[in-house]
Amino acid sequence: MAQKVSFKIGTKTFSLENISPERESILRRASDDVTKRINAYVKKYPKLHYEDILAFVALNARGEAINLENKLAQVSKEISDCEQSTAEYLEKIEQNSR
Repeated sequence: MAQKVSFKIGTKTFSLENISPERESILRRASDDVTKRINAYVKKYPKLHYEDILAFVALNARGEAINLENKLAQVSKEISDCEQSTAEYLEKIEQNSR
């Protein structure tokens, strides 16, 4: 029998089946974060339509994800540059010891 897991996002509850415990933990954190963001917008802009609030929450979340993707790409490049510099340095040492 499949285990159902429920998540509350804003004012609505969603159920999922057959997810791993790790995925459940991630989704619980995500749903809590989204709900907090929704509540902050509702408090700050009480006259804004709920659909507009959801759009702003999604836009901000995606913007943050893109920012993290950019940072990850930069760190990956820096690591690659360091690896290349290290390899070149070790190659010079090896050539000089011959």
